[in-house]
Amino acid sequence: MVYPLEMRKNLRGFVADRLNLSLNDKYNKIVPVSNGIDFLGYIIRHDYMLVRRRVVNNLRAKLELFKKRLVSPTLTLPRKGGGMGGGMQ
Repeated sequence: MVYPLEMRKNLRGFVADRLNLSLNDKYNKIVPVSNGIDFLGYIIRHDYMLVRRRVVNNLRAKLELFKKRLVSPTLTLPRKGGGMGGGMQ
């Protein structure tokens, strides 16, 4: 059986030798898989996946901004045949 610290040593050697990279000590903790893996805004577990709250809140804020821009009275669209090109005349 390979122990976690030995596994980390082997992984660090592989990453350094084969990939010419190094591991950041701040982010390479050995924790149980049951805690999930935090990756690209998701927490991935063996039987389900969660979206991070920050990702959902950022999406809501951006959707609200786009909604405001879409119905903004100051936004003017070019008229049909108004010389902007691309339309049939």
